[in-house]
Amino acid sequence: MTQVVFFEAFAEERAALEKYAGGRLQAEYTWKTIQEWGKAAEPPAPIISVRTQSLIPTSWAGQLKAILTRSTGYDHLLRYSAAVDYPPACGYLPLYCHRAVAEQALLLWMALLRRLPVQMRHFHDFNRDGLTGREAYGKHLLVVGVGRIGSEIVRLGQGLGMAVRGVDPVRRLVGLEYVSYEDGAGWADIVAVAMNLNAGNYGYFNAQRLGMLRPGTLLVNVARGEFTGAASWAASALTCMKMKPASDRSCAVKKPPRSTPPWPNCRSLTRSSLRRTMRSTPSKQWKEKPNSRFSRSRHFSARDGSCGR
Repeated sequence: MTQVVFFEAFAEERAALEKYAGGRLQAEYTWKTIQEWGKAAEPPAPIISVRTQSLIPTSWAGQLKAILTRSTGYDHLLRYSAAVDYPPACGYLPLYCHRAVAEQALLLWMALLRRLPVQMRHFHDFNRDGLTGREAYGKHLLVVGVGRIGSEIVRLGQGLGMAVRGVDPVRRLVGLEYVSYEDGAGWADIVAVAMNLNAGNYGYFNAQRLGMLRPGTLLVNVARGEFTGAASWAASALTCMKMKPASDRSCAVKKPPRSTPPWPNCRSLTRSSLRRTMRSTPSKQWKEKPNSRFSRSRHFSARDGSCGR
């Protein structure tokens, strides 16, 4: 008999769960949410484990012994318990990967500062134009939600030489300057969101709060997507780097065109054939510059005619 079913379990997670269970647990695993898994009048096991995206049927309540969420946030369990007459026992992970999540926030704002998505689009032709980014040192970092994850984000920011302030009703981190969001928004170069989701902050980053940010401010959300209720407008405003009031949403989001090399098969090119290709390529497609000349000479091997350094 199956003792527990793990929903929303990705491959690496399943491997870790099976390792630590050591064959002592009769468990089933699926990458699907409950609603993707299918409708059923009864739960598939007396204990189920979810993340934050599964919608647990209220009809299962009387037949479940426990619901375990593999997340730090547990607002979905609170809502479920309030919606049923006999809620099962519920558990969550208060120390779930708080350092790893903080490092993910760091990775995201550094990728944006250094224009990593643009760099990746230019990898195949070593076009260096438009890649100049910004340094993190000295930038203003506003951490919204200074709990376990937010505290780690604060430490990472301070370690990079950034000026860091925090927004949180509970001011527990010694040495951190706490401010209101209204006071910190116009000061910040980067806003990192790490607060827990509750009834009071659902849709926190509405048009009004986003409008308080200066043009060019980076918003990194490693918490819950529900904080950006006006998702489509927020994405458009942040992509354009122009924070506009809700009445002016004319900023159009356009993906830069993907540049393609003028040669179909770079494996067949040698140094001499590359020169011939460049001479025969229309100037609109290829312009030989000092930086491109240098990059091309390193990028193509004269010995074997292959691509790579």
